[in-house]
Amino acid sequence: MKSMIAMLTGISLIGLIVGCDEDARLARLAQDAAERQARQNEEMARVVHSSNEAARGLVTADAEAREALLAAQRDLQQQQAVVGQQRDRLETERREMADARRWDSQVGSAIGGAAMLLACLLPLLLGLYLLMASRDDSPDSAELAELLTKELVAEKPVLLPMPQGPVLTYRPPRERDASEETPSESPGPSQA
Repeated sequence: MKSMIAMLTGISLIGLIVGCDEDARLARLAQDAAERQARQNEEMARVVHSSNEAARGLVTADAEAREALLAAQRDLQQQQAVVGQQRDRLETERREMADARRWDSQVGSAIGGAAMLLACLLPLLLGLYLLMASRDDSPDSAELAELLTKELVAEKPVLLPMPQGPVLTYRPPRERDASEETPSESPGPSQA
């Protein structure tokens, strides 16, 4: 606006200096220039107004986008917290299951060991019972003890079954075959 006033003032001064004849022509030029300047100013005002509106729209859109981003971040943090809690619960359950499996394994081993111990002690207890029973002075006990003793030392027992598999025999180290290798003579993995 100030530039328009300055321009009009400048044109008016030029018109006064040049003279009257040219006054009409200069007045028309000045008026055309003033109208052009007024149109340009109006156009500039519209452009500035639309720029301001666009800038307000961008600021609003930016604020909404930031708000949406903050909301998404809050949701993400909440979801991460829930996932963390679920992971902790899962880890606790996994540890409990591992402890239960370990405990079950130990109990199973203990039961197996106790059964093996009982199986080993049973013949000893039976032998002890028979020895105690043989101390009785009754004739039946003496005959029973003699019969069991003969059965245990017999080559072919009548009452007790013979072992089905091969019987282990002891061979002293000197009597081993020459074809058998000792552990120090066997080739190692690097020599093969």
